Amino acid sequence: MRLLPLILLACAGEPTRVPPPESDTDTDTDADSDTDTDTDADTDSDTDTDSDTDADTVDIPAGAFTLGCDTCDADEAPAQSVTLAAFAIDRTEVSQADYDACIQATVCTTPNTGTFDPTGSPDLPVGGVTWDQAVTYCGWMGGRLPTEAEWERACRGTTGGTYPWGDTAADCTLASTNGCGGVMAVDSLPAGASPEGALHMAGNVWEWTADWYAADTYSTLDPTDPVGPATGTARTYRGGSAGNDASLARCSNRANTYAPDFGGSGLGFRCVY
Repeated sequence: MRLLPLILLACAGEPTRVPPPESDTDTDTDADSDTDTDTDADTDSDTDTDSDTDADTVDIPAGAFTLGCDTCDADEAPAQSVTLAAFAIDRTEVSQADYDACIQATVCTTPNTGTFDPTGSPDLPVGGVTWDQAVTYCGWMGGRLPTEAEWERACRGTTGGTYPWGDTAADCTLASTNGCGGVMAVDSLPAGASPEGALHMAGNVWEWTADWYAADTYSTLDPTDPVGPATGTARTYRGGSAGNDASLARCSNRANTYAPDFGGSGLGFRCVY
C-alpha cells in the first residue's frame, strides 16, 4: 500500500516541467464502447522526482525514446523520437485500498461500479473511476495523471518494445488480458514488468492519461515533453484490460472511446510525480 500524504494538497499538484492539458472535462459526446472493459472483479507533497528510494514508484530518467508505431493503428503514426524530462510513476496501478484511503480522507468519491470492495479485494486495482476522480486522487497524492508520452515511455522503455517486456506475444504469465481469469492483484505478474519495473502496464485495467484524444495528435507533436490537444471530447486511456484481447495491451495503443465522465469497471489509473 502506498504511504499516505502527510498533508492535503489544495490543487492537483501538477509538476511545472510537463504540464498536462487543461482539466476541462465538459463534453457532450457519448463515447461508444468498442473496447470491452467489463471485468470480474510516504510520499510528501513535493513533486520532485530525484529520489529512487520510494518502493511505490519507479524513476524514469530524462531522455529520448520512440513514441508511436508506423505499422499499428493510424492514430499511432508517425513513430517519432521525443524527449522527456525525468519523472517518477507509480509502480502499480492504484489499488482499491489505496483509493479507499482517499475516500476515508473525504477527498475522493466512491467509484461508479459495484466491483469496488476495498475490504474484500484491497489489492485489486480500483476500477470504475472517472477521469476527474483519477485527477483528484493523484492530486491528493502530490502527483497528476501521466501524459500519453510519459505513459508510453514508462511502458516500453527506450528499446521500443511492443509490450512492456518486449516483442514476445502476451500470455497469462505476462499480462492479465481476455481469458486469463479476470483482474489480478496490482503487484502480481513480475515477469510482465516494464524495463524500469512498473507492473501491469499491459492488461488488468485500462489507465487514464492526462491528454485529450485527437486522431492526428502525432502529426503535429512537440518533440520535447509533448502534451495532447488543448480541447477534445474524450481523454485517452492506455494499456488494455482483463476483458480485452492482448493485442490492445501494446504500449502504443491509444484507446479513446470514453468521455471523461465515464467510469467503466475496467478503467483505472496510476499517477506520476
